[in-house]
Amino acid sequence: MKVWRVLILLGAGIASAAVEMPPVFSDFMVLQRDVPLRLAGRGDAGEQITVEFAGQRRQTVVDSNRNWQIRLEPLEACREGLTLSVQGNTRLEFYDVLVGDVWLCSGQSNMYFRVKDAADGTEIAARQKNRSIRMLKIEPAWSREPRELLVKSWQTVRPDNAPMMGALPLLLAEELQRNLDVPVGIIDNSMSGTRIEVWTYPPAFRSVPALRKTAEWAEAEIARMTSWPRGTYQGRLNRLPALVFNAMVWPVTPFQFRGVIWYQGEGNHTEGMLYAEKLRALTGGWRKLFHNPQLPFYIVQLPPFDYWGEDPGIIPELRRAQQCFVKTDRNAALVVTSDLGDPADIHPKDKRPLATRIAGVIQAREFEGDSAGFSPMAQRAIFEVEHVVVEFADPNGLKSRDGKPLNHLEIAGKDGIFHQAEGTIDHERLIIASPLVPEPVSVRFGWHKLANPNLVNRCGVPAAPFKFDKEAERFEGGTDTKGRRNWMEKKYTGEITTSAVGRRAAAARSHVGKRPPPARRHTVSGRIKDQAGPPRCFYGVRLALRYKTNRR
Repeated sequence: MKVWRVLILLGAGIASAAVEMPPVFSDFMVLQRDVPLRLAGRGDAGEQITVEFAGQRRQTVVDSNRNWQIRLEPLEACREGLTLSVQGNTRLEFYDVLVGDVWLCSGQSNMYFRVKDAADGTEIAARQKNRSIRMLKIEPAWSREPRELLVKSWQTVRPDNAPMMGALPLLLAEELQRNLDVPVGIIDNSMSGTRIEVWTYPPAFRSVPALRKTAEWAEAEIARMTSWPRGTYQGRLNRLPALVFNAMVWPVTPFQFRGVIWYQGEGNHTEGMLYAEKLRALTGGWRKLFHNPQLPFYIVQLPPFDYWGEDPGIIPELRRAQQCFVKTDRNAALVVTSDLGDPADIHPKDKRPLATRIAGVIQAREFEGDSAGFSPMAQRAIFEVEHVVVEFADPNGLKSRDGKPLNHLEIAGKDGIFHQAEGTIDHERLIIASPLVPEPVSVRFGWHKLANPNLVNRCGVPAAPFKFDKEAERFEGGTDTKGRRNWMEKKYTGEITTSAVGRRAAAARSHVGKRPPPARRHTVSGRIKDQAGPPRCFYGVRLALRYKTNRR
């Protein structure tokens, strides 16, 4: 019996391995149109691979590491289900494959929010008969190592499976498919309660100097993971570095996307301008992994919500960070949501208006649609005697939504006390003044967690919130924040913190009619501490190589 078992094992070792492709490729998928199509997989070293799809035929040979890769010429959109065949020592076929636009929808609970829980969820599910919409839902998962395993595969959307799909991704797919008349594929890899750090490609922290402490924290946590018994960190899985990335982002990196919709921030809502640096790490890492330096990111701002009685000035700083990141990244766009929240529910149940808003921004940016899909964004503030003049990018017919006086406008003088102000629209510029502030030095708009300002463009798209100081009348971008003026403060102290003390200081600064306290340096009470400075090695050589060598 022992001899026979050995012979079986030897025979298994001699047999040829089946030709493979990553699990993200499956029947019913949508492949990205208008770009060179990158297909890759594994086989036996020296094996000849032949790929056939949409009238194209390409051949290659598996390399010594058992990897193969082929590129097809760009394809036009196609609603007819095609077959993708891969022939090696064995044959692999994918059926009913469409060509269109593929979008990656990621973030936390508002992106994860399911159709069955939506305000009109029953109606949304019942109408799903459009075979030009395909979805792949990445189920929440964690892994110590980068992996390609997926529990689910691509699906057509039907009344029976729609209730468990993400409401916002599905509604967005409906909008885009109807407006552009091409197949739409959505990969939804969202998870509730997650911080931005857990989605980030771990080595990317090294590329952002302001995240040195984040890199050190992540390095320490990952070192602990390798030594802890399994289950030790249960309950913290969606807040630790690498675990979510390894299981939910890494498996989709072989795919190609038209763009990414990122709806997250609640888990980092107390971090202010530091969040802009973390967005920089996230987007930089993903663009590298997806082999697309110009991969578009659509950043959804946090909508109004009470945040359990927290100070009203905390969320505006996070929104400002989202906006400042977009202003410094030519391949990013902002989706303003100040009119789409529910002050009593962090998960607004009606996702249709937001899907329409995102689709409008996408069409304006990608497909030469109406530029009024963009929110008016303040570009410059001119401080004059008795008033401030604010100039906008994409004003597109500034007006009051309800015909009432413009609201949520404030200005402050040298004493730092903000007062309610009046706004007048003059040739697409906004003139802001208050009789209580004869010499304004600061101006802000929509600076409250529950603010729903009535300043909109001709299509009713709300203007983005803003804040300017006289010392920096024009937006100043850049990645090096050490020793420079920071977006959040007039002067940068060299440390960005998220401590309770820091939040109380931000709270005091946000109150109208109250003098802000002097700038202070604070210690951090939580696990994550961030300080500007040179990048540190994140994983160390051994762990960094793990991402390189495991890549198929």
